[in-house]
Amino acid sequence: MLKNGNFPNLVKLDLISNDIDIESGVILMNALKDGSFSNIKEFNLLYDDICNEGIAALRESWNNNMLPNLIKFSFSLSITNDNEGIETSSEYLFG
Repeated sequence: MLKNGNFPNLVKLDLISNDIDIESGVILMNALKDGSFSNIKEFNLLYDDICNEGIAALRESWNNNMLPNLIKFSFSLSITNDNEGIETSSEYLFG
């Protein structure tokens, strides 16, 4: 399913990019850009390497009216080091 990049029945996507390989991430971002997620209503990203690409792809799809059913987009940023941790979350509701 992931190889063909077509997701017509997908309505919610929780993407944790460190759980997917680079090839799958590229397929997902291209599918998002070309409108293969036209029925998606909720998109959640966990911040790491792919989050910026995911936000850019989402913005491109939104600007090209390829996400007519999107009602919620959220992403989380989590940074930790030896001394402290920072966690933030942003949520955007449409419609």
